[in-house]
Amino acid sequence: MKRLLLHPLVVWGCRLAVAAVLLYAGVQKVWMPLEFARLLKEYHLLPDQILNLVAVLLPWVEIISGLCFFSGLWLVGAAVLLSGMNTIFAVAIAYRAWLIMSTTGKGFFDISFDCGCGFGVVYIPTKILENLILVGVGLIIALSRQRGEAESKVK
Repeated sequence: MKRLLLHPLVVWGCRLAVAAVLLYAGVQKVWMPLEFARLLKEYHLLPDQILNLVAVLLPWVEIISGLCFFSGLWLVGAAVLLSGMNTIFAVAIAYRAWLIMSTTGKGFFDISFDCGCGFGVVYIPTKILENLILVGVGLIIALSRQRGEAESKVK
């Protein structure tokens, strides 16, 4: 299984898929920083003093990371960043879902909202799963590159 996950074609396909997701999501948000800041504010996690800064910078981080996945430049760093960001996103989305559940009485599997990802209103259990898959893909890509670099040093 490990050999299949780290196969160069699987890693290449994952890189292109992640690049497309990051580029699309970043471009969707980069032109609407105020709307993105409004969506971020609904999480009640960031202080107002840095909310606008995050709303302006995060889409550019996604775009630059997407370009790294596409080009292969700084790939390990982009992969680790992808995993870290999507871990934070999954926790934040779960926290916001919990807030909604506690105030409305809705069940977890009945919740959907615009999470700020750039894809509009999403079904939250699916969105959390998607983020966790992106965490895993980032780790696979980082490990495949580190393994490849270690093997080339041995030769």
